[in-house]
Amino acid sequence: MVKPLTTLEEILDRVNAAGKPVRVLGYAPSRLPIVCARIGGERQPPILITAGAHADEVSGVFAAVELIESFETEHETYIVPLRDPNGFAGYQRALARALAQTSEVSGTSQVCREIETCLRSRGRVVCSGDDWQVFAVGGELFAFRSPTLPNPGSFPLMQSLHERCCADATVAHALENHRVLLPALLPDIEECGAFARGYTVVVTEDGAVENLNRLFDHPAPLLEVRIIRDLIDQVRPGLALDLHEGFGNKFYLIVGELAPDSLEERIAFGLRASVRAAGYAGMRLDEMAAQMPPRYLAQMQDLGGGIINFATAASETTFSGYCHKYGPAFTVEVGYENDLASRVAIHLAAVRGAVRTFATYR
Repeated sequence: MVKPLTTLEEILDRVNAAGKPVRVLGYAPSRLPIVCARIGGERQPPILITAGAHADEVSGVFAAVELIESFETEHETYIVPLRDPNGFAGYQRALARALAQTSEVSGTSQVCREIETCLRSRGRVVCSGDDWQVFAVGGELFAFRSPTLPNPGSFPLMQSLHERCCADATVAHALENHRVLLPALLPDIEECGAFARGYTVVVTEDGAVENLNRLFDHPAPLLEVRIIRDLIDQVRPGLALDLHEGFGNKFYLIVGELAPDSLEERIAFGLRASVRAAGYAGMRLDEMAAQMPPRYLAQMQDLGGGIINFATAASETTFSGYCHKYGPAFTVEVGYENDLASRVAIHLAAVRGAVRTFATYR
């Protein structure tokens, strides 16, 4: 018997049952809440930990919930376990809502065929590529691609959509300032699946396709981004950690510039040492080169041992770049080819190492 996927409601129930102060920061357009838990002591400066900006990267969400339940630190700490509740609630659920149905599209083995049939019969094709389409359904946009095709996952689909918008101004104009929900397309990944989770992107006025970890410097970002940006400016974190999943079966840490003997360098090294002590290796840049889009790869430099300098990480357009004006900020990436328990364990080790090092100097 296949184990049912964890629902958004189950995540929220665990957060609320942890006995920590929890507040609703705001609501996604689907009216699903984005919540923040307060843990730790009163020591300053505060720490901010977030997860689930890409809702199909589920291990960060589960790690964040575990941190809310049991992590101890003297520092005032804020944890947002799920930045895209609509995506985590699922592609199928969002499609059912757009169709004004009371139940989701079936989750059986025929789900792909059922979803495609539903989109083609009830939706309108807005644009398409060689093996994907974007449909308008009930005022919302849904991308579709079969999970059985080579190069699965939402990230390659996002890149294909980005390339189409850059190459065709008509398509870019048609999608401008619209959000598109992509399916996860990872049927073999535990707690993820092909269509059970979603990945939210938006097409900007210049034709770029960006996700919820971008546009923090935009005057009118997506609501989910604005909610987190407001929290950052309120908390003014001395340390920020954003939990993600990436390529392969190892871990890597995305950083801006690491000056020798700086607090950023010490925290990065402390985080890496903690992950290594837990038995997990760092990923080299050349190991992910085949999967990384050229527009990102050109901005990256391998600093060794799983630490990757990414020029965009220093820009205020990203979550970590925006946080960096208040203190060190890092993006923790865990290879989704690991089993779920290992992915969660890597995140927990990374957080412990970073917070322990931060507390030594701050």
